[in-house]
Amino acid sequence: MDHAILNPKLWAVRSLKQYEDEEDNMENILHTIVYDYWEYGRRLNNFSPEQNKLSYYEKHQDTIFTKMMLEISRNIDNFPEFKYYVENLVLPDQKLFYQEDFDDNPEDFKESHGFKTDEEAQQFIDKLNINNFDFTNSIVFQGINEFANAATEPLLVELFEKFIFPLWFQIWEPQGIVDTRNNVQEVYDNLKASSPDVFGNLFARTNIALNTAHQTGSMLDHVENLTGSDNLKVVLKGLTDGEYNEQWDNELNEHGFYQSTKQTNPKIQQLG
Repeated sequence: MDHAILNPKLWAVRSLKQYEDEEDNMENILHTIVYDYWEYGRRLNNFSPEQNKLSYYEKHQDTIFTKMMLEISRNIDNFPEFKYYVENLVLPDQKLFYQEDFDDNPEDFKESHGFKTDEEAQQFIDKLNINNFDFTNSIVFQGINEFANAATEPLLVELFEKFIFPLWFQIWEPQGIVDTRNNVQEVYDNLKASSPDVFGNLFARTNIALNTAHQTGSMLDHVENLTGSDNLKVVLKGLTDGEYNEQWDNELNEHGFYQSTKQTNPKIQQLG
């Protein structure tokens, strides 16, 4: 079965959904992506700013964003959504901006771009494309807010998948997150194979699952993804807190068994 830890696309989709569920807008989500890019890069390069991390990021966020955009632009064929965004939204606006700037003041335009003749300047505008486009000259790539105004959900998923996930994985793989994922899978498989007729075995495996849940936190997303359920964390918290103990005791008693779920090592005794 696919899991977000081993599947960048699934990881990206679930990351975006998490922020959408929190009703974050495109701008806030993009800020999260840019911050993650900086934070994971900072940790991988052992960089510690002299000032508070958040203060440092807020002060330099537009510069960090532009650096991120330039990194993507150098490998743009691996980012089809980003490439589509540039070709269909950014380039037409940039061409229009250049044309208006040139028409308003040809001499200033030629001087600022290093052209000697009007023909050279016009040819530059007409032939502007993704291969000769200077990303640093576009206002869209100089600030997060400008970029966010036209960002789409598929584009954000792509940034999470192909840009943030590799950095995230570099941080967590050495800390054993793949082994943890495999442990969750094993616990899930054992629970799925347990028979409700063997209560002691099921009870023990449920305890193991509860302990694993506390140790792995959001990795319960894996189990929810497999089962299609969206409330397992709530259920497991209820099991941990003993919310169902009295109900289970009553149901067992009704069927002729005495079972106290308050015991550490439960024993089922036939009544009568």
